[in-house]
Amino acid sequence: MAQDLTTVSVRMGRKPYSTEVSTDSHSFTMDVDASKGGADAGPDPHELLLASLGACTVMTVKMYADRKGWPIDSIDAKASHATERTDEGMRHRFVVDMTIKGDLDEEQRARLIDIAHRCPIHRALVEPKSVEIRG
Repeated sequence: MAQDLTTVSVRMGRKPYSTEVSTDSHSFTMDVDASKGGADAGPDPHELLLASLGACTVMTVKMYADRKGWPIDSIDAKASHATERTDEGMRHRFVVDMTIKGDLDEEQRARLIDIAHRCPIHRALVEPKSVEIRG
């Protein structure tokens, strides 16, 4: 049985490919850009996936540093995604470039990079997964 079930609702929008997304406490529009036939009324699904990965990484590192009492002035992350065709099919590569500012020694910085790999979105992308679409 699933634990920590998170649910969002998505409805077709008024523009060609826009969607209206609702969570328990937020609503926003997603779309694709004009080159794909959309109206660019919001971030596209890939952008939102990257935003989730980047934000989760920053939050995970900050929470760990706070628990340890380590001084963090800022954490910036830039997430990117590329695909590559291989003999086995498409391979997805995600990269998060992170800059951590604060009075940290090299051991602390290395530990924070290690902790970054434990963000729940990172784990969802790399651990065994299941996607079920029901109609």
